[in-house]
Amino acid sequence: VIEDGDLYLALMMDAGIMQFTPLAFPTDVTWQWESYESKSGAISSTVKTPEDYLLTLDSEDKYAHMLVVCNRGTAEYIIEENSLSFQMINVSLFGCQDDSGYLDYMGYLSRVTTYAVMGDNLILTLDTGATMTFSRADE
Repeated sequence: VIEDGDLYLALMMDAGIMQFTPLAFPTDVTWQWESYESKSGAISSTVKTPEDYLLTLDSEDKYAHMLVVCNRGTAEYIIEENSLSFQMINVSLFGCQDDSGYLDYMGYLSRVTTYAVMGDNLILTLDTGATMTFSRADE
């Protein structure tokens, strides 16, 4: 039975009831972008400088705060169950090196649809099925 978002399973032989509660999205954690992989796996890349791509979802103001190479940005975020989306991404417009990956990163974030937390990694899935993998940043 699912009640208030929790799953309850009755065990055999009146051995009790097990309750499963979904994990909450880990807000107020700073994540650094580690890699990108297309759905087919044909395109896979590791980020050369993960510390240049930071993402923190603030639980109080419901904004994502970003460090994007040479720019800083914010975006409203919406989390419902395992879906995640970023709305109205705003970034400072300092010129970044063309090969910095800045434009790819911003484009990918605008297409995020779901998330999963696996250990110390945050996996964001895009509407194309591609994934962005983040790890907890050293603070």
